[in-house]
Amino acid sequence: MKKLLFTVSILLCASNIFAATTPVVAKPYSVEVKHIRDLLQQMVDVNLRFKDKFHTVLSKSTLEQQTPHATVVLCSDSRVDTDIISDTPTGELFVIRNIGNQLQTAYGSVEYGVGHLHTELLLIVGHSQCGAVKAAMQNYDNESSRVKSELDTLEVNPKATLNQNLVYNVNHQVKDAVVTFAKQIAENKLVVIGMIYDMHNDFKFGSGQLILVNINNHTDPRTLAANEYVAGLKNLVILDREY
Repeated sequence: MKKLLFTVSILLCASNIFAATTPVVAKPYSVEVKHIRDLLQQMVDVNLRFKDKFHTVLSKSTLEQQTPHATVVLCSDSRVDTDIISDTPTGELFVIRNIGNQLQTAYGSVEYGVGHLHTELLLIVGHSQCGAVKAAMQNYDNESSRVKSELDTLEVNPKATLNQNLVYNVNHQVKDAVVTFAKQIAENKLVVIGMIYDMHNDFKFGSGQLILVNINNHTDPRTLAANEYVAGLKNLVILDREY
């Protein structure tokens, strides 16, 4: 009898030990369902408000045909949006977004903007603390083949600073575009501009500042300042210091 009680005691102790180490149960699935429902409801509400002002945002002529002024390549970072360059982007900007604001995996869209929509400006905008550039500066062999194919198109130097690589990458994308669209540029039908959007004041011009770094593959600050497209522009910031 004593032996039986001893065995039962051991089993009870073991049960308590296992109970104490039981993993924390994940959140019920219904909580995630509610979160998605809340997000979708927010989108529906926003869309309803937009619907009320639809015809003030999109004119009849714009609905019939889009005639954007610029093709813009932006990073997909959720903190970067067209409101940094336009108060009225609808109908004015043909926007392509991807990680690292790169052209190689988005050339179909870029060529459509330049070749079919005949935008006069191709604007490539990098941004401070870009996660894609950070990733490209490190070993990203463990990323999926799709992510790697996009990171492979970025231009970085692992020994350079992040800010330097942000500029290197924008310059690389501009150089690529200048080669691809050499005919349009030679015929004065297209200008390729490279800029950095500084959210973090890493370049010390102020948070939220848009900084010019490249025009048609020209990067020297004095050359940029004298360029006919920007000479005399008020409040334009040109990258002219160490970064």
